[in-house]
Amino acid sequence: MKKINKIFASILLLIGAYYLVKYIKEDNITKTLTCLCVPILVVLPKFIKKYVNDKLIFIYYFYIFILMILGCLARFYGVFEYYDVFAHFMFGFLGSIIAVYLLNCFKLQNKNIIFNIIFIISLTLALASLWEIFEYFASIIFKSDVQNVLKTGVRDTMEDIISALISSVIFIITYIFKRDKLNEIVKF
Repeated sequence: MKKINKIFASILLLIGAYYLVKYIKEDNITKTLTCLCVPILVVLPKFIKKYVNDKLIFIYYFYIFILMILGCLARFYGVFEYYDVFAHFMFGFLGSIIAVYLLNCFKLQNKNIIFNIIFIISLTLALASLWEIFEYFASIIFKSDVQNVLKTGVRDTMEDIISALISSVIFIITYIFKRDKLNEIVKF
């Protein structure tokens, strides 16, 4: 799995470099700054490696690919009408995985299933809300509305949070029946 993650990280960096050159030539400052975020996001797991396993890093890289590479740099947000909803749907799974990881870290995963379910949903919704705040301020600061936050207003925010909630509920259904396998994936 380590080798796969290194290959995945290299691919993300190469694609990010390609788009960096492209957007510098186009004099697109917003996309150029987005490209500069890719190496930071790819290197981030190296700083927290002792806290996360390779399976989590793979899931993280996969989400970076969906969000940054396809969504922002390849402009899927503008090309595919529901790509933003899809990305937030995937974010709901990521938030749920992070919640289970935290339950494992604090050795709470086998204590009370109701608590675990409430914790997973709460953390996922908290992360989704924080992301929406980030999207809003990024749209204002960079005067770009990549994900149509300013154009659609509350509708976009609600669709995104509801998408994350739906995927979290789907995750929880899986969690209830396959808790041991999911705990193994996010083992601390």
